[in-house]
Amino acid sequence: MLVLAIAAFFVFSAGTSGPSYEFKFLVFMVVLFCIIYLAVLAVMRLEAFDTPLKIALLMPAAMAAMLVTVLLNQQTAILFVVMLSLGILCASNFMLAPTLFAFFSGIAGVSVIRNMRKRFDLVKSACILALINPLIIIVISVALPDPVNDLSFLIAMASVNGFMGGILVIGFLPILETALNTSTSFRLMEFSDLNSPIMKKMLLTASGTYNHSIMVATLAESACREIGADPLVARVGAYYHDIGKMEQSEYFVENQVDGNKHLALNPRLSATVIRSHVKQGVEKAIQMRLPRQVVDIIAEHHGNSVISYFYNEAKKLDETVDPENFTYPGNPPRSKESAVVMLADVVEAACRTLEKPSVPRLEKFITELVNKK
Repeated sequence: MLVLAIAAFFVFSAGTSGPSYEFKFLVFMVVLFCIIYLAVLAVMRLEAFDTPLKIALLMPAAMAAMLVTVLLNQQTAILFVVMLSLGILCASNFMLAPTLFAFFSGIAGVSVIRNMRKRFDLVKSACILALINPLIIIVISVALPDPVNDLSFLIAMASVNGFMGGILVIGFLPILETALNTSTSFRLMEFSDLNSPIMKKMLLTASGTYNHSIMVATLAESACREIGADPLVARVGAYYHDIGKMEQSEYFVENQVDGNKHLALNPRLSATVIRSHVKQGVEKAIQMRLPRQVVDIIAEHHGNSVISYFYNEAKKLDETVDPENFTYPGNPPRSKESAVVMLADVVEAACRTLEKPSVPRLEKFITELVNKK
């Protein structure tokens, strides 16, 4: 177990299996591992489960693998299944049958859930596992024959194991999604609903920003699909990237119908109002408990760029003006989806100002905008 713990430390360390994990996700995987490990130890003491395959049938390996796949990613889930199988090997006094069942059932769980988009799809995955688990039991019982076993009973219990594993995922997933605040595809689909209260409020208080966000979402989703990034993350991030504008919507050009309010303001004050929508958007997103990736897109969609219009206006009044006073308070994008939303945002807004647009002029203008960013 000590060797396994050391191996897990290196396997899940930053750079080994991809990006580094937040501490809460590491805690989640450790707790999940310990629960199953202790459950195997407890089952080993029960007289009713006196054969290796009967012990295997009580292990929710598929459920654990499915939860890790949805909450983190497929690669992490496969590594977790390997570690979990080795832990079960130790807990079962090095019996091969429970270890093999945990491994293959876990891999099956990862495979059936990787492309799920709706919560009802989890029921389908449960039904598929109800068919796959009996096949795994049959293969193991042929490879490791034990005359004590009743094969028909084992097949029936394996089917129940697979089906209940998928059903339990449906129950645990909403709780874990909220507790870990992770951007699963199921949760993102819920936040992509344009009938949500926040989107309805944006439509009423900042209709120009609402229409702009819809267009940015369409552009970002298409672009992410082309480059292999996550189109759902980009779409949801684009929907919410400007929610900070709702508090002072009349100061943003897409919402102005009665003239430009900035004509009566000092350029520095105007820049402060414009910059504030990023901070207010992040604060509102955290209050709404939006997924971390969406909050990052809101914070990064302007990066640390300068608000050039008001900076140039201020320079006309004072050549020594500090550009820091006209710079957005965010960081440059740290993910593909965030970068795509930033580019879609600036392209959609800037192309509105192009006079007599044509395909060649648009292509040239967009190329200049992207290269500048």
